[in-house]
Amino acid sequence: MLGEPDRPGVCVVMMKRIILGSVFVAGSVMAAQAEDLANGEYTGSGDGYDLTLTVRGNVAEITSTAYRQCSGGGAGQLSSIAEGRWMITMTEHGQCLVDVTMNNGALLLEPRIDGECWQYSGQACGLAGAVSR
Repeated sequence: MLGEPDRPGVCVVMMKRIILGSVFVAGSVMAAQAEDLANGEYTGSGDGYDLTLTVRGNVAEITSTAYRQCSGGGAGQLSSIAEGRWMITMTEHGQCLVDVTMNNGALLLEPRIDGECWQYSGQACGLAGAVSR
């Protein structure tokens, strides 16, 4: 069938199917990528501390402060996971993954337990909480 010299039409049809299939797969992958998180500063709080999330393109920085108790935070790669979901990957002081989820107009920040996020904040601070513009 494919590659038979006496049936060149079959080869052309098969090549069109392969090319169209490739275009469909590439389009599907691009459509699956979530929208970018808007650049800017988002503020809010966690459990007894203030949180700030600053987004600049594909870089996100989280800062956490509690008056006279601690300050912490870090910056890392921001990537889209799905619509309304992103992940921040910080690696400067060990790997810390922070899930970011849109919920009723606010962004919920939730560090993954299996990472080393404790290295990015003090005892009284954390990276979990809700922020908005």
